[in-house]
Amino acid sequence: MVGTKSRKYYKPAAGGIATPVEGYVIKWLDKDGLSVCVKNDGPYDNKDEAAAVLFENLKSGICSWMVKYDK
Repeated sequence: MVGTKSRKYYKPAAGGIATPVEGYVIKWLDKDGLSVCVKNDGPYDNKDEAAAVLFENLKSGICSWMVKYDK
């Protein structure tokens, strides 16, 4: 059956109760010899801080993208 995996969401726990928040994760391709894997950094609460990390990667020639998790 296709699509039977449960989805995982970014929701930090505060006081034992998970509350949805807006967050950002930076992902990039890491080339190690012949293999390529996806790495990530974050989550960031501040969009500008996440964008700064993204732009530094891109300026360095690293294939990167930002993922936004909505409330």
